[in-house]
Order: sequence, then structure tokens, then C-alpha cells
Amino acid sequence: MIEKCALILITGDRTDFIDYSIKCCENIIKKFNNNIEIDIFLISFNDNVVSNYNIKFIKFEKPDINSDFILNFPRSNQQLNSDIETIKRVSFGHSILFGLVPDKIFENKEIFSKYDYILKSRSDLIFDIEDKYLEEFNQLDEILTFECFWGGCRYNNQYTNDHFVFGKSEDVLKLISFPIQDCILDRFWNPEQYMTFLYNNVKKKKIEMSTNKYYLLSSDRKSRKFIGYPMEKINEEDSIFIKNMGIDFDKLKLTDTYDF
Repeated sequence: MIEKCALILITGDRTDFIDYSIKCCENIIKKFNNNIEIDIFLISFNDNVVSNYNIKFIKFEKPDINSDFILNFPRSNQQLNSDIETIKRVSFGHSILFGLVPDKIFENKEIFSKYDYILKSRSDLIFDIEDKYLEEFNQLDEILTFECFWGGCRYNNQYTNDHFVFGKSEDVLKLISFPIQDCILDRFWNPEQYMTFLYNNVKKKKIEMSTNKYYLLSSDRKSRKFIGYPMEKINEEDSIFIKNMGIDFDKLKLTDTYDF
């Protein structure tokens, strides 16, 4: 029997480089099992997506940043001393990643649970990995993610990557699927600490891949290499990798500064 994988890409509306994100994710899935069948899903409030792939679209409504929904969404402890405009901006993103998206996955859980595997990633995430991680990956006992590279979280086992996960569908769904009212982000310092808590629901060993090529690319904001604190600058090796993917590097607006 041919195994199937649901590739779930999540975002608000950052889909400018979605085909490259898909290519990176396909690379992981095919290195794990070249015969696996892949169905691609996008969970987003942006329904104006340009892609060469056949994408199954699951839409949610864009939240109003000034709404009570945003102001009352569970706030990570890291926000406690922030000004109201920062709270709204950060909670807008958190409400998508830990509210609206997992709620939509929960609504469609019956669909996703029929797949053998799920890979969830951001639609603006571009990356590279070493083959060894897939060669050594045992899906029966392990679940795969990246290190938590950013914001001072790296090498701290309290924090887990919240951008990417790959594994058996029943395991991944325990991390990415829950009703919006069940979000308890306000019990934790940041989303990455919340992810560590969620991984405790999965009785598999968490394998954290490393890489020196990990980028969030966008047209509506500055793109960045999301590694390190302070953030690493884009170097020549990075530009070669990005150009070799077919991306017009010269059109990217780049930063090495965190804005949260």
C-alpha cells in the first residue's frame, strides 16, 4: 500500500514564496520515502495565492487587530510589560499560529487523520537540511522538528521550534490540532515554551534537526535568516543557496534585526 502525507502550510497571508517552501518540504518527504504521495494544504486568510502546485485551500477570516478577540487572546508572559500596540501586533500573530490555525486543523481532523504522515511548516519558510536526519529518522519512535534557532531560545531545552514538524499523523495532530478555546499560551513565557509543553503529549522522541540555512522570506516585510540572537547576517553562502533555488535574491529586502 502506498503511504500518503499531508503537507500543511500555515500562514496569515505570506505566500509570496510558497512554491519554494513546498519544494523544501517535498525534499524532506521524498528523502524519507521517495514513493510517498503528497497532498498539499494551505491554511490562510489569503485566498489570492499564486502557485504552480495543486493546493487544497482551508480559509479562516482575518482577525481585526483592534478587536476584542485580539485584545483578549491568551498572551504569553513575555508580553506582560509590552505597550498596547506591541501587544496587538504580537497577539495578532499568536492568534493565527495558536488559535485560528489549530482550530481549523481540529475542524478538519477527520481528513488529516486519514494520512499516514503530516508535515506542517510555514508558507514563508525556506530551508536546507543534511541527508543524515532523514536517513536516521525512525518514525515509529521519533518525531522530527528543527532546533529553535531564534530569539535566544537556541540550546535551551525549555523551548521548541513552532514552525515545523514532521511525523506520523496521529503524533503531529496532538501538536497542531485543538479548539481555539483550548489555547493556554498565557501559561507560558512564549510560544516556543508552549510547544515544549505540547510535545509532552507525544510519546515519541523529539529529534531536532540543525541547519545554517533557515530563512523567512516575504514581500510585505523584510526577509531574514532566522538563526541566532542577535540574528545572523545573510552571507555569500546564503545568497548562493537562495539564488540556486531560483529566487531573485536581489529583490529581497533583508534584515538581521528582530522586530518582536
